[in-house]
Parts: sequence; structure tokens; C-alpha cells
Amino acid sequence: NSINLIELSGISVSNIQKGAVIIGNSFNMLVKESGGQQTKYWVEAFLKARPRQTEKSKAKLAAQFLKQVCSRIDGEAGMSLRRDLLDVFSENDTLRYRDFEEISERYLDRDEVSRLTHQLEDQSGFSSLATSEIDSAILNRQTKNTLRQYPLGDGVGITISNPNARLDKCSISKTAHGYRAIIDVDIETGE
Repeated sequence: NSINLIELSGISVSNIQKGAVIIGNSFNMLVKESGGQQTKYWVEAFLKARPRQTEKSKAKLAAQFLKQVCSRIDGEAGMSLRRDLLDVFSENDTLRYRDFEEISERYLDRDEVSRLTHQLEDQSGFSSLATSEIDSAILNRQTKNTLRQYPLGDGVGITISNPNARLDKCSISKTAHGYRAIIDVDIETGE
């Protein structure tokens, strides 16, 4: 289940800036870009390649979707959305992409949620994201940074780095010189 490239002559494998290995007649390929960064031209325009619909790639798309949704919602609604998502992750081993859309529709307009999904489908080349099943453990890792950052106001937020802690309640009021926040954080004790 792996390929190990060894150069016999010519350019050293470690010096290849852009490369593609086409596997058999199946049109599957492995693509390399130096530094791990993909350029749209190399992969999409020149190779006309699309990522395979794997557990990891579906989770990555769902994480992009959730990041976009979270970036559009501030304040107490943003905190509530993050709590709802963390609850769903902890209660289920696998999730449907549609579950994230339904949760997001509580906070964003249905048309906006649908537009975000269609945009991701177009970018990725994946079809029918809504029916995709996603491993919640993989998705939890992909969304860790997004769901642990709680925006409180204009450019001000709180990040909870303890995986056993979560923001329970937050009361934010604007003052003459900024914000006043009273924050309740629940910490699981593992008993």
C-alpha cells in the first residue's frame, strides 16, 4: 500500500518540483508539488486531476465548510454553533455531511449554506457531498482549531486549548473602552 521511489540516474527524487505517477490503466495518479503546496495550474489545468473521494478528503471538505460557516457567525450564535458541532462529534462515530448543513441552517440562511456546499463540490469535483459519510474522529482533528476559537467581538476572541474543556456560557457587553466578558468554561474530569 505504498510506493517508494528510488532514482537510478538523473534528477534526485528529493529535487523534483512537480511530478505525477500514473498508476496502471486506472487513471489513478499520485501528484507531488515541492513544499507540499498545490498550484491550481499544475493539478487542475495541466494534469486535469481531482482528488479521490476518500475518508480524509471528505473530512477535509467538511472542515472547510465548517470553517466558512463559523467565520460568518459571531458572538453568542457562533459560540452556540461550535457547542452544537462539538456535541454532534462526541455523540456519533460517523456523520453525514447533511448533518452539518442542517446544524448550519439554524444559524445561516439555507440558500447561503447550499451555496457554500455547491462551491465546495465545484472546487473539489466531488459529487453529492450531502449524502457523504464522514468519520467524526478524522473531522474532529481537521476542525480542532476552528471549533476551539470563540469570537467575542471585533477582532477579539478566546481559544480553548484543553481538549477536555469547552465554553459553556459567555456574557459579552460592550464598554466605553472595549468589552466585558463573563465566561463559564466546563472541564471534564475524566472520572
